[in-house]
Amino acid sequence: MKTSLLKITVPVLAIGLAFSAQGSVSATSPDAGTQAKVNVEVNAGKEISLAKGGDFTHRLTPIDERIFSVNSEIEEIIVVLEDAESITFEEYFFYQEKLNSLDNRLNASTNQLNAVTKKFDGDSVEVTELELEIEASFVATLEAQNLLDSIDVVPELPEIEEPTEEPITQ
Repeated sequence: MKTSLLKITVPVLAIGLAFSAQGSVSATSPDAGTQAKVNVEVNAGKEISLAKGGDFTHRLTPIDERIFSVNSEIEEIIVVLEDAESITFEEYFFYQEKLNSLDNRLNASTNQLNAVTKKFDGDSVEVTELELEIEASFVATLEAQNLLDSIDVVPELPEIEEPTEEPITQ
């Protein structure tokens, strides 16, 4: 009930502000009235965006969470690969696909951050920090890729079944 009331009142309030500002300013100068109308419409758009949960920090949170998740997975892969002397082809392809997936997730974070900066302030400290975190994550995936490429890949040997001794029956 509260949500639907909010959805109705915010646009009505914005329209009311637009008409009241336009009427009072247009009497002084026709050019000033146009500017006031534009300012009110822009502010009304921001109010609607904020009412729908579209504030700046709300948009950056999923990006930050994705970067944190990617960094955790990169660390896990690096720990495993640093301890490995050799891996099988199957393991190599598994880690390669995982690193490709992490790169794709970082690219998605970059794209999402670009979309947010087009809509909101792109010069904020938060955006700069996220850009640096994404760049550091790309460097970490490159280091993990280099580590993966440096490990010997050996073919998986089939398990040899040893003959079991069966009791001799007579």
